[in-house]
Amino acid sequence: VPTAGDSTSNPSPTIVGSKIKDMIIFNSRLGFASESTLVFSVIDDFYNLYRTTTSTYLISDAVDLELDSSKLGYRKIDNIFTIDNKIIINTGLSQSVLALPVNLDISAAIFAQVSSFDLGNNVPIPVRRAMYFPIKQGSFTTLKSFQQDLESGTGYTDNHTTKHCEKYIRGEVIQSLFTNDIYIARTDED
Repeated sequence: VPTAGDSTSNPSPTIVGSKIKDMIIFNSRLGFASESTLVFSVIDDFYNLYRTTTSTYLISDAVDLELDSSKLGYRKIDNIFTIDNKIIINTGLSQSVLALPVNLDISAAIFAQVSSFDLGNNVPIPVRRAMYFPIKQGSFTTLKSFQQDLESGTGYTDNHTTKHCEKYIRGEVIQSLFTNDIYIARTDED
């Protein structure tokens, strides 16, 4: 419920009534992704998804971003994650970065497609400065690592981390984690 304005000047966030696809904490904001929007809370107030004033715009206020589907390959958001303090939006077949201006005004952010890798719709696992995606291929699962291209310094790469042993993980990964330099996966075959 907004504390400032009314339903016209301070409408409900677009995620109300939508299926939440993913959540994230970024720059002291709680963020939600639906199939086509990103909504971020007020800075340091995770429970407030409304503007704090309607007479002016504050950089710290809640932000509701409608995604331009032409920038995301006309696909719905599967998940969002961060790499090197950048939000990456994954649609399964394309990845876009939420490019923030210098003052970190998230309401002025733009979406720029940075790659078009088939990462599937599985939730990625952070491993150091990369994200690991389990991809089912036949009766086995392989792992892809999505990370910044260190050779060129621009863009992203998707490396097949299990290319040397593609039939190592039997079944589909249903849960995984990375801790103490060990990647642990539970499959539907376990």
